[in-house]
Parts: sequence; C-alpha cells; structure tokens
Amino acid sequence: MEQQILAELISKNMSAFYGYAFDKLYDKSSAEDLTSEIICEILASAENLENDEAFWGYAWKIAENTFRKFIRRNKIISKTVDLNENTDNVGFYHSPLDQYIEKEEKDEQTYLLRRELSLLSSAHRKITVSYYIHNKSCQEIANEQNMSVEMVKYHLFKSRKILKEGVSMTRKLGEKSYNPGVFRVDFWGNVSPKYRELFDRSLPGAIMLSAYEKPLTAEELSIELGVAMPYLEEELEILESAELIKRIGTKYQTNIVIITDAFEKNFIKSVKSIYTKAAKEIFESSKSLLDKVRQLKFKGNDLDDNRLLWLIISMVLLEATDMPESYPDLVLGGCGFVYGYDNDYLNMSINGVSHCYVDDVEFCAVNYKKTQNVQNYEHFRFMDRARVMKDAILQNKADETNELLPVMIEEGYVYCENGIVYPNFCVFDKENYKAICELLLPISKYTKSYMEQIFEKAAIELVKVTPNFVKDQCKNIAQLHYSSGVMGFVVNELIGNGSLTVPKEKTNLAIWGINHR
Repeated sequence: MEQQILAELISKNMSAFYGYAFDKLYDKSSAEDLTSEIICEILASAENLENDEAFWGYAWKIAENTFRKFIRRNKIISKTVDLNENTDNVGFYHSPLDQYIEKEEKDEQTYLLRRELSLLSSAHRKITVSYYIHNKSCQEIANEQNMSVEMVKYHLFKSRKILKEGVSMTRKLGEKSYNPGVFRVDFWGNVSPKYRELFDRSLPGAIMLSAYEKPLTAEELSIELGVAMPYLEEELEILESAELIKRIGTKYQTNIVIITDAFEKNFIKSVKSIYTKAAKEIFESSKSLLDKVRQLKFKGNDLDDNRLLWLIISMVLLEATDMPESYPDLVLGGCGFVYGYDNDYLNMSINGVSHCYVDDVEFCAVNYKKTQNVQNYEHFRFMDRARVMKDAILQNKADETNELLPVMIEEGYVYCENGIVYPNFCVFDKENYKAICELLLPISKYTKSYMEQIFEKAAIELVKVTPNFVKDQCKNIAQLHYSSGVMGFVVNELIGNGSLTVPKEKTNLAIWGINHR
C-alpha cells in the first residue's frame, strides 16, 4: 500500500488508536507515547499491506505487538503513591500496566515450569507430579512406585534441582519440531508389514532421522522434536523393542542405515559411466537374440520387438542380481533387512520386484518407476494375487472364492473364458524356460560383473557417511538397494536414448510366468 493512502487511513482513525492505547494504560502521557509508536510501526510496514481490506486486521496486530514492546521497555513493578503527607501511611497503586506485566510474568513462569516438567525423565516426572500436583505423601508414592521413602525423597530432591536449573535456561526447539522431515522405511526379505506400519505416523520417522548422525538423550530428542517426554518415551520404547533404535547408556541412536537424498544423488552420478556402458551392451546383445527367442515356443513369442526386448532385458537384469546369502531373523517376525530414506522415495528408479515360487509354478513382475502408469503389479494381498497368477499360468478353472480374481481381471493381468483363467503375460514351460536361460546366460554374466562394481563402490561410499553404529550393515544394504537400483538405472538409460519405448496404453511389459512341472 502507498504511504500516502496509509497516512490518510491513519489520520481518519487517529482516535481509535489513541482509545486503544488509553484503554491499555490509563495514563494520558503514556497513551500518547504508545499511540505515536503504533502509528510509526504501521507506516514502516506499508509495503506489507496489500489493500484497504487488510488494513484493520494488520493494524491491530501491529498495535498489540507494539504494546507488548512498550510495556517491557517501560517496565515498572509498582508505583508508590503518598496518600497523605501528614501521615506515615504509604499505599501501593497497581495500574493496569502493572497488572498486565505481573500476569505476563506469572504466565511465563507457569509455562517454563510446565516445559521443564515435560522434559523430566519418567521416574522423576511421576513422583514430582504425584507429590506437588496430586498432593500425595512420600509414603503413598513409595507404595505406588514400589520403592523406599528415601528413594522418593531423592527423586524429589533431584527433580527440584533439575527444574530450578531448567527454568533459568533459554531452550530453543529444534528444526524437527516444526519440520519433521520425511522418513520412509524399506524392507527386503520375507514380507513383514509390521515395520511399515510403525511409520504410518510422522513422529517415529522424525525420531529415526534426529538420532541418526549422533546419539541423543531423550531430553535432547524432546527439545529437537518439540514433543513432551510422556509421549516421546512411549515411541522410544516401541522403536527400541523393534531394534530400530538402540540405547547407548543414557542416549539413543538409530539402528538401521538411512540412505540420504544427498548420498543417493551423488552416488548415481558417480556410477553413471558404469551403467551407461552396461545398458548399451545389454541392449545390443539382447536385440541380436530376438530371432532365436522368437523360435522358442512360449506364450508371448509373437510380441513386437519393443515388448519382447522389455521381457528379455528384464529377465537378464533380474538373473544378474545377487542377493545376500542369508537373512537375519527379525524381532517383529520373518527375516530380512530393514533400512530407510530421508525422502519420499524420490531417487528410486524401480518400485519393486514381485516374485513367487509355489508348487513348481513361478512368476516375476518388475515394476520400473518409468512404467508405473502402464504396469504396477501390487503387493497388496500378495498370496491371493499369487494364486490367481498360478491359476492363469496353469490355465486352471477360475477360483470364484478368491476376491482378487475380478480385481486381477480388471487390472488386465489375467482374463477368464468359459470358467478358465488365462494369462495376459508371457509364460514359459520347463523346456523353453531352460532354453531362454541358456541364450541369455552370457549377457547375464557380464551384466552381473557391472552390478558387482556398483555394489562394491556403494558399500565403500556408504560406510563413509554412515555412523559407526551401523557400518556393519552397509555391505548388505548396498547390495540389496542397488541390485534393483541398477535394474532401474539401465532401463532409464535405454528409455532416455530411445532404445526402449514405454507404451501409452496399459501393458504388462515385464511380467512372466514359468511352469516348472
């Protein structure tokens, strides 16, 4: 708003500002001084006002802030007034200004005490609240807490000392108190949804991020996160019992590897020359095998070149991946590895690999990030989906009791005719699958050598940026994360240079089944 227009608005409403100041101070001289300061502040903020409609809301906000500054600068605890010069009687008159200051000071002390109470450890806090808030005796508290009276008195002594020191401190809440960040968990192994369910809320993830680079006490976490101890302690207990956070003395530290956004971006750049070279060789070798692959009698051998290359390259990449030899048992069930990211999977080039082998029937579905609009095989109700895929591979009678059958038909993975389920994806019998594996074996071997270069480099680089506490996990996490990661890097490169094309219509690009019977 222009200064001239603003000055006119102020001039017309001068009495309103003076009335506000006098109502606050009950003193003509002080009210005039406050009015002048309010007007100066409003004029200085002219550029922040967009239009006339915003004037009053903005003006009263400035008036309130200016009043607060005014009374703090001109702080007077009380004003002594001699009521009668001929007597020794002296009275004390508390103006509205004095009353306001006293209320602010009392409120601030109450806030500080509550703040420090929220930071006390569980034992100190429970005893302090029982004694001072619930007015219980030391003996009653001792009976409730199953401890001696002397120990109750010790806790009260320690609490008073901690509270006294804390109230005098200036504490600043950490960044996570208003910007909790993004934490996403990843899991590789036997499906264990409990780990993902732990992070359906923001607080557990914020704890994992805060305690990653260095161990923190519960009090330090409370201040960093802006969360009172009664709530934080419960979350810490849950994460510790799941072995996702580990206690080191009085401190806590994250007990899994977190692959940060900064690390991921730098690492992908550093290995670009490796996967670019691999992508070129994989594509050229796969393309040279098209005619031989078509000669194999499997469902899908008549696909166009682009679709068939998607299949061949995906089979090569999956065959070349090298998983850890064993998976540790997990406290929440199953076995596998848990790790995380400090972003919303922003750098992922692949959404996951679904693989199932049951009763000599196998199927694979590779979900690349670039193909998620045309193919996105979900893990939701995995075994129900797997039974539908198995029936399609074997061309069995439709299982109408399986609620996922109509869903899979609608999604285009299978179709049903005369009560029989058929696949909408490539399917190999035992002989043809063995034949295509032999054709692709040379490509898979040198693809694996490229992948191993990237795994080794990832493990070395990850150790450099990972806390000592979890460095022993880096080799396995690098192998797991970048096994699928390299698959995505190669495919992204081939899409980028035009070697592979993503269809516009919904298509099962990288799904295949095998009947080993």
